[in-house]
Amino acid sequence: MSRLKVEFDRPENGWLKFELRSEKVVLADSFSHIYPTLPSLCNALCALAEGAESRPVVFFLEPEEFELSFTSGDKQNRIVNVLRFPDRRRGSERGEVVFAHSGTSQEVVLSFWRALRQLQTCLTEDDFTTSWGEPFPAHEMAALTAAVERIKTGTQI
Repeated sequence: MSRLKVEFDRPENGWLKFELRSEKVVLADSFSHIYPTLPSLCNALCALAEGAESRPVVFFLEPEEFELSFTSGDKQNRIVNVLRFPDRRRGSERGEVVFAHSGTSQEVVLSFWRALRQLQTCLTEDDFTTSWGEPFPAHEMAALTAAVERIKTGTQI
């Protein structure tokens, strides 16, 4: 099983570059601040950390969209899937799988949390808001950090 690597660059003019990397696949692109992607990502990761089902997280690439989801693999693994859609109209069309990774819930949550934490601290709050167009989702990140602490102390997952 390969390790999941997640990275975010500094936001610039309302755009944020991200990269997902596993042993065999690299997905890199930039998404817009138009959708509440960062708060949704934190909430989905909290749900994953708590063993609950989470909603997909949508990344708006203008006009394309990526849909990130965490689904059950086997008993201990979760599958990280990213589907690409040509635009926001889904209809009956199934997205194209552009990234897939299988790992434990703990590994997935920690990989994303580390990247989000680095993003949170790369700029001051005011500079982040100016560069991204929205404030960093501090409340959602605090909830995710609390879930990560429970993971690290072995009281969860």
